[in-house]
Amino acid sequence: MEFFSKLFFEHGAVQTVLVISITIVLGILLGKIRIAGVRFGIGGILFSGILLGHFGFSLDPGILHFVREFGLILFVFAVGMQVGPFFVESLRDQGLKLNLMAIFIVLSGTLMAAVLYMLFGLSIPQTAGIFAGAVTNTPAMGSASEAWDLVSGSAESAADGLRAITMAYAVCYPFGIFGIIITMMLIKRLFHINMDQELANVAEQQRNKYPPLFDRTIVVGNTALRGTKICELPGQGRDYVVVYVHTKGTSIIPLTDDLLLEPGMRLHVWGAESNLEKLAKLLVAEGTENSSTGPDSLSTRTFLISTTEVLGTSLHNLRVKLAKEHGIAIASATRSGIESLPFANLKLRLGDRVTVVGTENALKAAQKIFGNSPRALGKAQVLPLFLGIFLGTLVGSLPIDVPALPTDVKIGVAGGSLILGIILSRIHHFCGLTWYMSTGANLLMREMGILLFLGCVGLFAGKDFIYSVLNGGLLWMGIGALITFLPIFLAALLCRVLWHIDYPAICGLLAGSMTDPPALAFSMQYLSTNLPASSYATVYPLTMILRILAGQLLIILLFGAG
Repeated sequence: MEFFSKLFFEHGAVQTVLVISITIVLGILLGKIRIAGVRFGIGGILFSGILLGHFGFSLDPGILHFVREFGLILFVFAVGMQVGPFFVESLRDQGLKLNLMAIFIVLSGTLMAAVLYMLFGLSIPQTAGIFAGAVTNTPAMGSASEAWDLVSGSAESAADGLRAITMAYAVCYPFGIFGIIITMMLIKRLFHINMDQELANVAEQQRNKYPPLFDRTIVVGNTALRGTKICELPGQGRDYVVVYVHTKGTSIIPLTDDLLLEPGMRLHVWGAESNLEKLAKLLVAEGTENSSTGPDSLSTRTFLISTTEVLGTSLHNLRVKLAKEHGIAIASATRSGIESLPFANLKLRLGDRVTVVGTENALKAAQKIFGNSPRALGKAQVLPLFLGIFLGTLVGSLPIDVPALPTDVKIGVAGGSLILGIILSRIHHFCGLTWYMSTGANLLMREMGILLFLGCVGLFAGKDFIYSVLNGGLLWMGIGALITFLPIFLAALLCRVLWHIDYPAICGLLAGSMTDPPALAFSMQYLSTNLPASSYATVYPLTMILRILAGQLLIILLFGAG
């Protein structure tokens, strides 16, 4: 027994590994238990940490802080890498609405904290700690602690206040996480959301915005178009692309700008179905056929981009170059399930897929150019990964001077890592470095990060959790629950009723407006889709800044009013 006692309770490297591992294992098992037909999934890690912490399991404070922060950095950086390529597009789609709703959530939660402070006779530090814990925002707790240290007046008052902030934060933090999760479940039940149908609707919206492309061979029959240049056809290069032409028993690749239409020509075209129908009516097509049945030796093949030689090259420029040098016609490129015509201003990235047409010899040359090696994509880009983590941590630690505030603010290592993940994944290739993560690597990094983070948060809170709850903590928990629940519930109702925002986006909004990675991880697991990550990243940067400011302003305004 003494051996096991030392092994599990005396702080050290081996003890850290054992305690973290058993916390995660127990948490995963707890997450599989159904309560009222619902599983908390990854949230079970927090429960297991609190439980083990209550029974004396702990980590060295320095090690616990490092593992917790490093786990959070891994998670949010991986999320940034995932959503970065389409982050700007998500801002254009409904980013303004989502950010307006995030502002509403932050401001209403802050106002509620001030009102509840007066109603229940709380101290200012308790109010700040409850607010930070209820919105699961550690930087807000940090900024409030700094502000209280400045205005408290004496060292003893500062120490007592900081202790109260930390205790109230620890008590309210667990429900801060589960309050968001419960809200997600409640909204799903309230609106009778069928996830299969919801995801189908989202997919349909995606198809309407980015319609799938088809290939079609159209026979020219309109004699009035004789002598018209192919490049002058309405919509060529925007709505569809003529890949190659059959004429007099031969196929022409590349097409030249001065190539003239003649009756009987067969144009092999790629585009959305509706646009191809319009073109067919214009050309008075006599029939259609698949290009693979054409009279020549041309073939169509899709290649995976796995080499760095073509990275950063625009699809249009590459199309012109390959047609001129190798007689290869690029028909389309696909990224994250979205197919684009080769005239699009799309710069190629690792993992993209390019569909090309050409002879067998030309296609062999294309394979060398594109790589087409899934194994090469599986190699970890370790140097760019840790450089990105370094830069994200550095940016998150930089002080930002805000007029009228007594201290500088920081967006925190989580905010910095998310922002850098988004930026670097959009840059993708720079100075010989490539910021790319395969889907499997990204998922592993996300899961490892959030498991470490939740385990450490639970172990940290578990030590004094029961004591705090029994000594005023129940009131704090109730007040924190109101601050957690009411703003996000009202926001979710408004999003669904007024703006008809899809459910995965609402889940991402709720998690992002509370800067809550565990809630995001739960939503992606609960919905079996990564869609919430996009709206999470859309509102996270602004929300993080507002939460930090709110933590400081709450202390300053309440102190000034007192």
